[in-house]
Amino acid sequence: MDIFKIIQESWNYYARHIQGVFLIMIPVIAIVDLFYALNPVDFEDMSNAQGIMISLIPFVLLPLYQAALVVLFQSRYDGATLTTSQCYNFGSQAFVRLLVMYILMGIAILFGMMLLIIPGIYLIGRLCLAEFYCVLEKKTYTQALSSSWAATKEHQWPILGGYLLVALLQAMPTYFISILLNVLEIDNMVVDFFVGAISSVLLVLITAYTFRVYSFVKDNEPKITEAV
Repeated sequence: MDIFKIIQESWNYYARHIQGVFLIMIPVIAIVDLFYALNPVDFEDMSNAQGIMISLIPFVLLPLYQAALVVLFQSRYDGATLTTSQCYNFGSQAFVRLLVMYILMGIAILFGMMLLIIPGIYLIGRLCLAEFYCVLEKKTYTQALSSSWAATKEHQWPILGGYLLVALLQAMPTYFISILLNVLEIDNMVVDFFVGAISSVLLVLITAYTFRVYSFVKDNEPKITEAV
């Protein structure tokens, strides 16, 4: 596996389908920003039930738009042209499975991070393909996690290294934008919305990368026998 070639192909694939990514992400960004604008959260008082509920909104929406992105990338890879609503429709069928899977992944990775951080990072690399098995192959959350674990065994270190590199690269533009805004002392809701939108859309680069890894595995390593 040439991981740098995978990253380059991921970027090219992401750039070609950026319009579809925007159409999927913008409604989510608007909903989340609207909720936070209308219901400011005081993170110093997380015992407040309303504050906790509002803080969970992005996490609850995650399986919905993430599944839509997975369907979008696979449909374009297959040469199909699904609309945004069709991507959401097909993706929503995996909502519950994906939500439970993300919760389990979050617990496992958090526990791993508590064990000197490295185990948590390792788990990210081994489980990063689970959402594709869950959405595209309609596997249960346990089957999806097991399939990702098996699929990433042979190339686990290149996959993890590529994941961390893409995560770093996608975060850099908004990081430097934030620094510039702080220097210029610019702080208003409109600017925050656009910076948040850019950050959310760039974050999809990680999904484009993991999809390219998934497609590589499916094309080149169809027989997978290892289990968790």
